[in-house]
Formats: sequence, C-alpha cells, structure tokens
Amino acid sequence: SNSNSNSTIQTELFLRYHYLRGIIYYASDEITKAIAEWNKCIAAPSHAMSEIISSAWKKMILGKCLMLQYDDEEEICNCKGIGVKISSSSLLVEYLLKLPNGTSAAVSRFFKKGASRADEIDEYQKFVERFVENDFTSFMEEMNLENVNESGGADGAAGAGA
Repeated sequence: SNSNSNSTIQTELFLRYHYLRGIIYYASDEITKAIAEWNKCIAAPSHAMSEIISSAWKKMILGKCLMLQYDDEEEICNCKGIGVKISSSSLLVEYLLKLPNGTSAAVSRFFKKGASRADEIDEYQKFVERFVENDFTSFMEEMNLENVNESGGADGAAGAGA
C-alpha cells in the first residue's frame, strides 16, 4: 500500500514537472519544446485520466494551432520525424488532435470522439476544426461567445449592464 501511494505521488510529480516545463517553454516562445513536454504528460503510463493530462492536451492543441498561425507548418509537420506535408483540412484537423505515440488506453479512450467525457474536449475539437477552416464566426456562435470586434469600443464598456 505504501509503495502504491509512492508510485502515485511520483506519477503526479512527473506530470506536474513536464506540464510546468511546457508552460515555461511556452512563455519563452519555444512552442515546439513546450509541445514536446505536454506530449510527455499525455503519453505517461496511466490507468486513469487526470486533470493534468487533460490540461496538457488542451495546451498542446493550442500550441500546435499557434505554430500553424506563425507559419511554422513545416516545423510542426516535421516534428518527431513525421515529415508529411499536410494538404487537406481534414488531415490537418486529424494531425492537430492526434495523441502522441505511447498514450495509454485509458487516456486514448477519454479523447475518442463520441466517448462520454467533459464537453470541453468537444469544444476544443470544434475549435480546431474552425481554426483549420478559418471560420471563427461559426465557432463564436456555436459557443455563444460575443465577438470582441463587434462589442464596440476599445475600452470594453460597450454592452456593460446588458
């Protein structure tokens, strides 16, 4: 029992260490290194899903999207020797949502489409689809979000009290 709790603590420390390293790399504009750290969290051996793994997946998705936005498509597609030029939008969505190799079965099941899980995972998948299509208006409507550009003044006072 004591070794089991030690193992749980070590796993949590491993996840936190790599998750926070990813945050530090991201803050230093080293997005490729940040994604690699978050991949380590996602692919860590696990029998159950954890909040850290979920957070790392979300950050990884946003990091990959940022790399594409910064015209680093070549870099993101060549990461880990993939070396594939992605041409169709559906392949790009699939690539952006792809879990790292070695991800445990429990974590993989959590992220599968149609699995019973938090709605926010579906929202991230919708975000990636809209990102690839450059269709943020539909995304904002689907998520019931107010578009900042349509809210009025730069001071953010428009719509206050509504």
